[in-house]
Amino acid sequence: MIRLEWLAARLETLSVSLGGAAGAQNKKTLAAAIDSAGERGAYLARAVLSGRIPLEGEVRETRSEFAADSVSALDALVAATRAAHRFQRPARVVLESGLVVDVTDTSQSEFTTGIQRVARELVGASVRLGRNPRLVSWNTHTGELFSVTGDAAVRGGAPGLRDAERHLVVPDGAQLLLPEIAVDRDRAQRLASLALFGAERSVAVGFDCIPITTAETAGPGMPGAFSRYLAGISRFSAVVAISGAAQTEFTGWSQMLPSAGVSAPAIDRVDLPITPIDVEPATPGALVQAHSLGECPVVLSVGSHEPRKNHLIVLWAAEILWREGVDFTLVFVGGNSWRSEEFTELVARLQQQGRHIRLVSNAPDATVAGLYAIATVSVFCSVNEGYGLPVAESLAMGTPVVTANFGSQRDIGEDRGAILVDPRDPHAIAASIRTVLLDGDRRDELIQQSRNIEKTSWTSYSEQVLDRLNSR
Repeated sequence: MIRLEWLAARLETLSVSLGGAAGAQNKKTLAAAIDSAGERGAYLARAVLSGRIPLEGEVRETRSEFAADSVSALDALVAATRAAHRFQRPARVVLESGLVVDVTDTSQSEFTTGIQRVARELVGASVRLGRNPRLVSWNTHTGELFSVTGDAAVRGGAPGLRDAERHLVVPDGAQLLLPEIAVDRDRAQRLASLALFGAERSVAVGFDCIPITTAETAGPGMPGAFSRYLAGISRFSAVVAISGAAQTEFTGWSQMLPSAGVSAPAIDRVDLPITPIDVEPATPGALVQAHSLGECPVVLSVGSHEPRKNHLIVLWAAEILWREGVDFTLVFVGGNSWRSEEFTELVARLQQQGRHIRLVSNAPDATVAGLYAIATVSVFCSVNEGYGLPVAESLAMGTPVVTANFGSQRDIGEDRGAILVDPRDPHAIAASIRTVLLDGDRRDELIQQSRNIEKTSWTSYSEQVLDRLNSR
């Protein structure tokens, strides 16, 4: 059995957090302080001693136990803690009252989806702005909240989680920022508890409610998992939607909460920026050689190959043009996703027929930026989208876009260098691509519209989101 210096250290951390003097270990005094602090005291007692963020029900149960007999309740918590860590030395517990950013998914992935781009940009901007964020990641098997390094969140791969000196974080009066979608049941429930008991103010970035509004386009089990995420953020102070369309969706959800006795979070809006990818683009020559693009015009489509991104319809629109004799190379940038088999099979069949189709996966930002720069037109015709970063990025690079005529895609592209179409109509998509490829005057008009766009920045976006953590 290991020595228990760690338990004494946790008891001291708990005592100091409740106003006690360092070094004081009087059981009755500490038990009384926990009881006096109410739900905050119960939350801190369970979190600091166990190292796990307690669920809402556990906090309320502990509160009742301390109200009945505070000394016995403290003895029970200490005994449970010792039993749980009988054969190991647990990590050090650190209290955090500043900015806490949950980067669980982003820190463990090397990919850059739209959500992860937003999370990483928010992390980077918060550092530049001097906010000194505490980046954290959940162990969803234990309910422990670990501190991770900035590099882990920005680059992925989570080296901080493999650090032997890692420590547990217990937010107390913190500012909690969730720039991801937390669909794991345990994580969502503990985030709700954090928002209630460990955070002075909590803000979630609201990307969309697509698994609810267009559930037929979501992966298996995702609508139910997304409902767990919504239940978790229902306890937050605010949801900051990334677009007007996303704000409409989250507002509809929030209006249902009072009927369940839940005070809905404020639904705010800060649009994602319209800005080029902030890297030096790969050179045209390097791209042509690496991806065998040839000399014909490039039509670019950025996004994963899941059904919602509508890439099958884009392929059929391209085939309409190829059959007309229009010459171009269609480049898809993105990874496979659920139900991408039909897309992959159609690509292979068209390639066998001699169609110029290139698939680029795991592309670094420099490659994506370079492809935007050399493309004659990009196509992003999702059937539902919270924002549509590829639309904004393409227009910011001065490349015309064919995109959907509703929702956030329309909001970004209308009168800004985009042609708006019904994304379910391959003939309409084909006609719009044909226009940009063959009508030089119309293409120049669209390029000029895109050049008149007022560019925004990730720093400005991040400042506005972080400001919501200070709002009342």
